[in-house]
Amino acid sequence: MTHMTEVYLDMTRGIAGDMFVSASYAYMDGPAKDEFRSRAMPMADELGLRSKMEELRNGNLIGCRISWESEETIGPRCAMEAEKMVRRCCDILDLSDRSTQYSLKVLQDVVNAEARAHDIDAGQVHLHEIGRPTGLANIALAALCIELLDLLETPLTGSYISIGQGRVGTAHGSLSIPTPAASYLLEGMRFRFGPFEGEMATPTGIAIAKNAIRRQVDALPMPRRQGIGFGTRMYGNEIGYLRILSAEGGG
Repeated sequence: MTHMTEVYLDMTRGIAGDMFVSASYAYMDGPAKDEFRSRAMPMADELGLRSKMEELRNGNLIGCRISWESEETIGPRCAMEAEKMVRRCCDILDLSDRSTQYSLKVLQDVVNAEARAHDIDAGQVHLHEIGRPTGLANIALAALCIELLDLLETPLTGSYISIGQGRVGTAHGSLSIPTPAASYLLEGMRFRFGPFEGEMATPTGIAIAKNAIRRQVDALPMPRRQGIGFGTRMYGNEIGYLRILSAEGGG
């Protein structure tokens, strides 16, 4: 799928790996959605995962949300094991070398941020939430989405990132937002606290955006076409979501 017009990533309601995959899928045309499903299903089967992409309505917004089920109860996964799993996912997805390198760079950025946060070598990092099969699958699927939407040739323009505020519960206990790892990933990026309490931008989501956008702007155009990807976290009566949009039809 080739875009002749600029494509935007609206992160004013947060960003996470599953939100990016869901928004990308919602933005795709029919043939791209078919290809996404045909390539993603064998990967899920290989990892022992069950996934569902459902249409979701929230107020006047209609979008998609991917959900995962996993029987794995393994503890933290070391960085090397995580890289092997992402490479395996990329192989099953039959990604190009460039797309595979994108997914590995996303993972490496997260690992390096965790290493800095804990003042250890990258090889000593053990990933908790991000190291789960579902988290690593989302990193590989983000690369598939970028490949299908041709977003390495047509880099995204991003909004500022809403990161939330307050505290978030993690495997390391309750941490202030942004968490130390998220703070390192946000270096050089434009972000704002709020508008809701809680974590609105995950480390994986930030790394996906950081490696996909070429610049950030204060205002986005009115969309002629958009895809909305909902997350799983509620902020009062609000649900986090991500938009991919273009000002012209394109496709």
